[in-house]
Amino acid sequence: MKKLNLCVIALFMLSFCSVTGQETIIEDIRLDSVVWNKINDYLVELNKEPIKHFEDGLMREFSRRLTRINSDRGHISHSDSVGWVCSYECIHRLTINSSGMDNSLIAKTETKQYDELAEGIVNTWISSPPHRRGISMDDYAATTVTTVIKYDKAKGTASLTTSWHAIEKAKVSTTESGYCYEPPKPIK
Repeated sequence: MKKLNLCVIALFMLSFCSVTGQETIIEDIRLDSVVWNKINDYLVELNKEPIKHFEDGLMREFSRRLTRINSDRGHISHSDSVGWVCSYECIHRLTINSSGMDNSLIAKTETKQYDELAEGIVNTWISSPPHRRGISMDDYAATTVTTVIKYDKAKGTASLTTSWHAIEKAKVSTTESGYCYEPPKPIK
């Protein structure tokens, strides 16, 4: 029974997937982590230190809300809260409408080819000078990534919405809300 409870908890923590009518909605921390790691790979290519902490508190909750809101909109928009719970944000959405089953986003999602999806997201941000500059800064204590994938296999429609949020190092500043990321204490 204990193993079953642990498996249920682990599955819940790893991903969220729901089906509404014909639309499938996926929020998977594994994809979030792959995007986060791709950003760190890019920083290493620039001979910069990778970001050490994946923030999973207040800033991640904020990022998740913004990603969900943007996944429901016809167009994406940045929040008006940069400075309140984060220092910087990057937003991305890929939308594909193709007839029938010919949709690579759906295929990559269903086969969990997250590496390819993450590569596309990070390359889009790197291709944009303001996003590249934001991702490449040296003074972040922690960052987080949240993603929402929505698709309707019957219609051949799919979208991938992603948010990246960062908070500056605690010694540099805190946000306007007073939030300051505190890295976890080492276990002794």
